Amino acid sequence: MAFKIMDGSRDDRQPLAALTAALQGKIFADTGYLSKLLLERLWQRGLHLVTWSPAAPQKEELSAAPAGQGAVPQTIQHRDPL
Repeated sequence: MAFKIMDGSRDDRQPLAALTAALQGKIFADTGYLSKLLLERLWQRGLHLVTWSPAAPQKEELSAAPAGQGAVPQTIQHRDPL
């Protein structure tokens, strides 16, 4: 597990490479992290991005894997109260 608390005036994506260097499996982040380049880099390292979105993203636009391997970020459609 890795996390970093940053103030609102910085780009949260800057420390992402260092934070995820030793991680495996899934990364949970907000939709601000969605980009094709980021998905490609994470996928190449065996990491899968899971994010929350009120509407499902367009799979064709966000696919980062080689054809047929399906590197589409998983989305959580709703959250139940704790």
